[in-house]
Amino acid sequence: IGICARDLEIHVDIAGKPDDSAHIERVETELLKKFSSSFFADDSEPIENKLIALCSSLGFRLSTAESCTGGLLSGKLTKVPGSSAVFRGGVIAYDNQVKKNLLGLPKELIEDFGSVSAEAAETMAHQVRERLTSDIGIAVTGIAGPGGGTEDKPVGLVHIHVNLNGQGQGQKLQFPGNREAVRDRAVAASLHLAWRILWQSEIAKD
Repeated sequence: IGICARDLEIHVDIAGKPDDSAHIERVETELLKKFSSSFFADDSEPIENKLIALCSSLGFRLSTAESCTGGLLSGKLTKVPGSSAVFRGGVIAYDNQVKKNLLGLPKELIEDFGSVSAEAAETMAHQVRERLTSDIGIAVTGIAGPGGGTEDKPVGLVHIHVNLNGQGQGQKLQFPGNREAVRDRAVAASLHLAWRILWQSEIAKD
């Protein structure tokens, strides 16, 4: 069994001789039982492909609102063939004035909580879903560094939020690494949260 951590994912490779197939299947079954809530793929297809495919199969459209990632999330999604049938568009709201004007964040919200906050991410996700007439809105805001951090909000702090048809779920994350690493990890976390919320909502229907 080979284990490799990359892009906020744990990749597990199980290998053996041809006559080990029964044992390999038992190992796979045991791993799936233990980690069923975290399992998202049994192949090497990236999470953005999985999310686009799931949205497409359900007839859902999605949109993004990004601050610290500056369009990286939208770029990941639009690299996927067929994403034009799913992805409505994105708002890169780097400046607070853009957050107010294009996403409708109240001045009082930014003054009280800051543009890097759970409240800002939640409002961004809700507003981009509403304004771009989507089923899913994904928002990410954070402090990628190397400057801009404070004691209360250090470099690496990221808030993400996913709104699915009016119901939302967010995460507060603290990432290590340089500016590029923080931004990449924020994108990966956003994609996984969106996929998990959508997948779980469909399981709940069954």
